[in-house]
Amino acid sequence: MFASGFLLYTSAYNENLFSNIVNMTVVPVQNAFFELHRSMDGIVYDFKSSQELKNENEELKAEIRQLREVTADYYDLKRKIIKYEKYFGFNQERDDLSFVSASVIGRDPSELFYGFTINLGTDSGISDGDSVITENGFVGYIAKAEKKSSKVKTIFSPDAKLGAADTVSGDMGIISGNAELCEQGLTGLTLVSSQNSLKEGNIITTTGLSGMYPKNLLIGKVKGINYDNVNFFHYAIIEPFEDIKKVKDVLVIIGFHGEGQISQSVVQ
Repeated sequence: MFASGFLLYTSAYNENLFSNIVNMTVVPVQNAFFELHRSMDGIVYDFKSSQELKNENEELKAEIRQLREVTADYYDLKRKIIKYEKYFGFNQERDDLSFVSASVIGRDPSELFYGFTINLGTDSGISDGDSVITENGFVGYIAKAEKKSSKVKTIFSPDAKLGAADTVSGDMGIISGNAELCEQGLTGLTLVSSQNSLKEGNIITTTGLSGMYPKNLLIGKVKGINYDNVNFFHYAIIEPFEDIKKVKDVLVIIGFHGEGQISQSVVQ
């Protein structure tokens, strides 16, 4: 009987001992897993928060892009409104002209005389030789008209051969530029009579004598008188009324009263 009791005690003791051992080893592990699980929940929560922030950031970026596009459209529309106001104002003043409004879409860096390309061509009635102007004055002419675009040569270029006259003295000559004057934003009135009465500040306009260009279009004002020692003629330095180097919108004259009617005068 003593032996049976001892065995029962020993068995109970071993069971308690085993249970204690299990508790000592398993419970801490369970606690560790529990803490790890709680930490993982926090990490997942933080991850979700980061993802939400990323999504919100992308949404804000998209809104900013839309606002920028709206702002750009606004300023483009504003510029067009100003352009058309000038267009119609000029149209009312010169009802002898037919013209279309165009925009500068490109400038060739290798072009020495600030020529440019506009967004209209033969499909809009534009032809080679058509006058290119702004509400401020004569800019150049169409050098090459394509279907949807055209290249413009300016009055800075030596290729420009435009009959012009002093509105005060009546002295006439040919508008033709050179590299030196171009760099200063100027052009020249060449082949002027040695007996000229040109004076600084006098206004120069087109003569229209060749039938190629309309008459009485503003060009610029006299800034000085010089003598060409190489070609042996007097010429006037002309400051254009338009800032040709920065022009963005132009008018192309596609028809005018007297077009093609050549005068007997030796100048254009």
